[in-house]
Amino acid sequence: MATSLAAYAASANLPTLSAEDLGASLLAAADDVKTGGGGGLYLQFSGKTGQYKLSDTGEAPSKNDMFIVEPQHFIEGWTCWMNQKVKDRHKWAISERAEKSVSRNDLEDFSPYKQSEGWKEMAGFGFISTDGGAKMYTFENTSASGRNSISDLMKEIGKRASAGEPYMPVIKFAEDKFTVDDNTNSKPMFPVESWVTNEAVGAFLNDDVEYDVDDLVDGAKVPKSRKKN
Repeated sequence: MATSLAAYAASANLPTLSAEDLGASLLAAADDVKTGGGGGLYLQFSGKTGQYKLSDTGEAPSKNDMFIVEPQHFIEGWTCWMNQKVKDRHKWAISERAEKSVSRNDLEDFSPYKQSEGWKEMAGFGFISTDGGAKMYTFENTSASGRNSISDLMKEIGKRASAGEPYMPVIKFAEDKFTVDDNTNSKPMFPVESWVTNEAVGAFLNDDVEYDVDDLVDGAKVPKSRKKN
């Protein structure tokens, strides 16, 4: 697990950016994400069916499953769709936008495209399961409604980080239906169960500390070094 997001969070070195800098970065990027899976485990969402699917199980998370969002793993970029498949993609961390972002003018042209094909703006984030395995996943979405939902979450995290409040959200995955031009679709939603601190997440992910998901969500005091039974 040395290279996983869980190990990164458990290292007690979160965040590498200060909360103030992280908040400013997310707030600055959120509006661009709103208007505007590679390797590893990922979560898919279909706007047509309103269904999620985890890449490792092929099933949707249950309505009671909770996940920890790591704010420094918000990503943005471009995804090129052709024949209902990903033809190419470019993505980077929000915090690395200045150094690694790719402009629309620099994207390779794979035309001719059919309707709804071509390059689409993408937004996403990394998250950790809390069901005992502490697996790392990535969620990415190219729909306008999906990017709006991600933007809203980014803004709230950014505001809380800038204000010095706990800003790591423990979320569930949900969906909301909407109708445009008599067509009904669904958008992903991320209801927040609790806002937690880096210290609490580190304790939850540390096998040597007795601190479970109920402690995390309830904001229980973090023990210093109690071994789990």
